[in-house]
Parts: sequence; C-alpha cells; structure tokens
Amino acid sequence: EKFNIIGMDTNTKHNLFYFSDNTMIDYDRELIKDFCDYIKKVDEQQYKKKIQNNNENQNYSNKQLRNRKFLQKKIKGMLQVRCNKTMQKLKLMGKDHLIIENLGKFAMCWSMSEEFHGIKYTRLISLLNLADLKNMLESIGNKHGIQVTIIDPRYTSITCSKCGNIDKKNRKSQEEFCCTECGYEANADYNASQNILNRVIRDVLRSNLLVKTEYGYVSKKVNKQVVKDSIGKSYDSTLKDDCVNIF
Repeated sequence: EKFNIIGMDTNTKHNLFYFSDNTMIDYDRELIKDFCDYIKKVDEQQYKKKIQNNNENQNYSNKQLRNRKFLQKKIKGMLQVRCNKTMQKLKLMGKDHLIIENLGKFAMCWSMSEEFHGIKYTRLISLLNLADLKNMLESIGNKHGIQVTIIDPRYTSITCSKCGNIDKKNRKSQEEFCCTECGYEANADYNASQNILNRVIRDVLRSNLLVKTEYGYVSKKVNKQVVKDSIGKSYDSTLKDDCVNIF
C-alpha cells in the first residue's frame, strides 16, 4: 500500500491532467485541431452526398476511414507520451500513488467545443477514445511502480474541497469554482483534483467508498446518496479542519 499520494482531474477543455499540487499537463492542441479540421471536412463531404442522394445516409469511403485511423493513431501516441510524462513527474516528486476518476462516463461531461470548430465534446471524446486513458494510466503506472486508484467521479466537480458544500451553483463556469456556502474560490479543475485526493486521504470517504485489496483500493458499488452522505460526514468529522493536502 502506497501513501505518497497525489490527485489528478482529467479534462477535455483547458487541459488534459490537472494535479492537486496545482500544476497541469496539456494535450498537443495543434494535433487535436488538425484532427477536428479533418472531421469537419469529412462531415461537410458526407452532408453534400446525403443531399445529392435524397437524404440517404452515406457510408464513409475507405480513404476517409484510413485517414481518420491514421490521425487517431497519432493522438493515441500523444496521449501515451502525456501519461508517461505524468508518471515521470510523480517519480521526481517522490509520489507513488495516483488517484483518478473512473472515466467510464467521461463522454457525458461536455457539450460544444468552440476551440475545436463546434464539434461536440461527447463526440470528440469518443473519437479520441479518451475513456481508455484509465487503462493507459494503469498500465504505464505499473511500469513506473506507481499505484493508480480509480474513484467514483460523482460530485467531485461541484463539491467545495474546503467545506464540503455540494451545489451545482458552485461551478460559476467551466473554469471558475466559487462555493455558495463558504465563499472559497479556486480554479475549478484544481478544486476537483483536491476532491479526488480527499477520497483516499479522508478516513470517512476511504472507508465508505473504497475497498482495500492486496493491490490497493477499488471503488465500492454504491448509489449517489451514499456518496453524498459520505462527503457530508467526512466534513462533519474531526477531519474537517486538519485534513492535510499531500502534494
């Protein structure tokens, strides 16, 4: 069991990984833009074909599929580089335990991307296979001797990491977090990374939401009310004022 811990929030908009030490690792945004340019171009071509053929859906050509597969392969390589960079960063910091969210519902996070030509984030996440980042991080972490714990993502983005207040209105925007209860203000991704970290370092959350195994921790299957109640109890406990941020 490893306890030199750091939390990490995974994103699609302003960064890729945001850590609980208030640092981040970003995508290769030019590569993502190139991919989105191509997707937009293909969408326009398919739409014209559909109009010409009485609104019948058209199959993608072999060339279109080959080009998309080539770009997706480049993006996968870029993500592997970023995951390796993450593990190297943690080793330099003396960390041996990374806490991340379950990315299975990652594709449900965002709506429309202004930066990437209006392509829906749900579609972009699916095309880039970003939900597979969990497996990539676990595999690369294992090679570096870094344990990866995957926690339930519910409420991490709208909970105040200082007082435990859960409120959708805490998120003033995608970038800004301002607690409606205590007034705490922070970068929204940083606040989320703190909540992710707290799932392991706070005793109440760890015991209620995680199960210890010989390899570390795995999430319990609980409903959202259990998650919500556990967050409240963790801040009502004696840990409210003395929980230490482990960077």
